[in-house]
Amino acid sequence: MNFIYHSCAIKSVIEIKNDLKFNDWLDPYIEPFINLFLHFALVDLFGGAFTLFNANRFHKVVGKGLLEFDANCVFEETEKIKNEILTSHPIEDYNHNLLELKNQWENNLGNFMTIVSGKDYLIPILLMKTQSFKKSKSLPSLEELKLSLANLSNLNRLKPLKIKIESMFNDAA
Repeated sequence: MNFIYHSCAIKSVIEIKNDLKFNDWLDPYIEPFINLFLHFALVDLFGGAFTLFNANRFHKVVGKGLLEFDANCVFEETEKIKNEILTSHPIEDYNHNLLELKNQWENNLGNFMTIVSGKDYLIPILLMKTQSFKKSKSLPSLEELKLSLANLSNLNRLKPLKIKIESMFNDAA
């Protein structure tokens, strides 16, 4: 929210929060992207390789340059990956391993934020959403977003990690 506020500067944080409806905004992405990333995990499990595209690939231009999510495009990519797996592995192995992954990673916001690539998916989605709040419909730059997120993020929860890393360097010296 703070990034959107600083990027558009025409609405208050409260207005943005009310208009954003965070869970509603992300809900259409959750199932398709989790399923896609579970398939990436299957490719890795079966010793294959995959290409991690950007979330922009799964959006289409509508109206005045605004982008709209196309869940069918994600489904098609997931089916393509599935078919590639099935060319070299039995469907029973595919189904068994997919079921295990689905049992471990249910379709919910927490898992979405955990297993979907931040750099290639979550940040581009945020950039696209920011566009809808701005007078100018240009997308903010990735660098602008990274700097804002770094400045606006509360990193107190990472303090124990910082202390541990510092102690490891001090012990090595």
